[in-house]
Amino acid sequence: MTYIYDVTLNFNETLYDFFEWNNSDSLTHVRKIPIFKVSNEVFIDILSNVIKVSDTILSKIKDKTDVYGKKNKSFTACLIRNEDNIIALKFNEDGVSKYISNIVVEEELDILEIKVNTTKTFEYEIIKPRKNLLTTRYDSMNKTYIEKQLNSLSIDKDKEKIKYLYFEYFGKYITDETLALNKLKKEFNNNSSNDLKDFFKLSSNKY
Repeated sequence: MTYIYDVTLNFNETLYDFFEWNNSDSLTHVRKIPIFKVSNEVFIDILSNVIKVSDTILSKIKDKTDVYGKKNKSFTACLIRNEDNIIALKFNEDGVSKYISNIVVEEELDILEIKVNTTKTFEYEIIKPRKNLLTTRYDSMNKTYIEKQLNSLSIDKDKEKIKYLYFEYFGKYITDETLALNKLKKEFNNNSSNDLKDFFKLSSNKY
């Protein structure tokens, strides 16, 4: 088994590019972690899906990843690479890759220089497609914020606020607050415009 040493990882259920890591993220400074080299086809399969590895693979990686600063702290994880890319997977006790992480570019380039033989049979089954961001992490957070703001508005309690927001955004006055809220939600669903986040913040403060 080949191991890689001294790697910083950011495990999440969704894969984020390293330049989108936040200061609030809980980074894992790994002292030692096993690595597998696979074909491009297998790499894309693993990248795109939550997988469950075979008992044979699980036995090779179970509790073999060590973390800095935590005595006797280990968990089940591994790096997966092809010729040009590397990802990290963190598994539960059943061998399901619940969490995934990218790697800082400088560390990735160093690891790609290390000779690792291709694993002929990396046995796994696909559990489900992994949720991948079609936009950036920032855009996704904005969308969640706007959606929460819209869903928090109550027809009974926020009638005037809804009509105010509608007027501020569309530049038109409307008397039907139900219709106004539905149109705001439709605009969000059709557009998902990030400027809506700043609009809601500013308009809410003014209101």
